[in-house]
Amino acid sequence: MRLVTLASLRGSPGVTTTALLLTAAIEDSAVVEADLDGGGLADRYGFGRGPGLTTFAAAATPGPATWLEHAQSAGGVPALVGPDVPSAAVSLWRTAGERITDRLVHSDGFAVVDAGRLRSATPLVAASELVVIL
Repeated sequence: MRLVTLASLRGSPGVTTTALLLTAAIEDSAVVEADLDGGGLADRYGFGRGPGLTTFAAAATPGPATWLEHAQSAGGVPALVGPDVPSAAVSLWRTAGERITDRLVHSDGFAVVDAGRLRSATPLVAASELVVIL
């Protein structure tokens, strides 16, 4: 999977909205919610936190299309939602960040990573081919 990360340095410049729009324009792509301040896609679209990044990290057998099993539709765009609470988001990336990144990098497709405010680089941001600051 090819990775492109969108992030901001402060404020709310529309990272999530831009990630959704970009993903909608790219075939076989998904938004990956990797905001260490907690993600808002589940709240915005009225679905639960699972499946999502947590279930993807815990999956016993990763495969080329496994990420699809953990994605939810955010307005027609596949999204791997992350935790909504900052402490849970930081904990997920601290404990499973390498596993999540490795599984995504070795999957098919394209991922637009919504990193929110770039407080520190997660393994997913480091593995991205391009990081765009909005």
